[in-house]
Amino acid sequence: MALDVKVKIELSKTVGSAGFGYPLLVESGAEKEVAYTECYSLEDVVAAGFTAESDMYKAANMVFAQEHRPSKIAVCASAGTLAEAITAVASKDFRQIVVVGGDTNDYGVAFDYVEATAKMIFVSMDKTTFNTFKTKLTGKKYNRAVIFVNATANANAALVGELAGRTVGSYTYKFKTLAGVVAETYTEAEIEEFHEAGAIVYVTKAGDDQTSEGIAQSGVYIDETENLDYVISNIEYRVQKVFNTHGKVSYDDKGIALLEAATETAIREAAVNGVIAVLEDGSYDYTVSFGGRSVTTEADRASRVYNYGTFSFSLAGAIHYARINGTVTA
Repeated sequence: MALDVKVKIELSKTVGSAGFGYPLLVESGAEKEVAYTECYSLEDVVAAGFTAESDMYKAANMVFAQEHRPSKIAVCASAGTLAEAITAVASKDFRQIVVVGGDTNDYGVAFDYVEATAKMIFVSMDKTTFNTFKTKLTGKKYNRAVIFVNATANANAALVGELAGRTVGSYTYKFKTLAGVVAETYTEAEIEEFHEAGAIVYVTKAGDDQTSEGIAQSGVYIDETENLDYVISNIEYRVQKVFNTHGKVSYDDKGIALLEAATETAIREAAVNGVIAVLEDGSYDYTVSFGGRSVTTEADRASRVYNYGTFSFSLAGAIHYARINGTVTA
């Protein structure tokens, strides 16, 4: 998507609506190719070209079975590799990529491709497959690849189905209960080994089945990446709308104020959704600053490029662990 505004966020090292986009369920190495189709129901999946016995149909069913399911999904099947299948539809507006079946030998190239995009890719596999696959991850750090280790087929579809329909900023990927996914039994040490290897699992804690963590393969929290992507996307969209809806955005303080207002609206929306931290006085921890015409140069104005808008904020993050100390007296 070509826009006339670019947003860049540098994540400080001290920073430990509806859903944001919709998922694409993609099958590679397929015997029968099916064109990219957006679906609002299982009937739509069948109409797209998949039978009710197909792996794609079962994966779609996993998505739609979740409590917070997205309003729609997209599906496609390609005879090519996973990376080729994703690249062929990269211009579409889907956000999450849910891999249906496929060859794990194709995952690395696909992970590399997705890492350079604003999308995320989710795969699932059983423990035995993961123990073989993880050797291919040595030295790799993927912020946009999520590996869900579970023996339930299409566990990744369930994970995305439960989160994709939620409001960005209102959730993390940890502690989530997934319909149709069977919890597995691991020791705390085993769970930590999965996390250190860049995978999450599905276990029972305090009687509730839930995801063990909310990290991507790199160890970065999935919701952190999604939150930053959301802020960038929202600012770009709102500022582009300023350009689209005004006959001219004048290169003066009045025109610059329009860009600043659109940026602050986007950031405040993220704050209200829970992306940005709240200070002790109840205000949101963010700043927006746009320099006026007086700080620009003649070259800036001649080229019609404005480079003096800045913002900053602190991510709200989430509590995933708690240590509570007490004392007892006789």
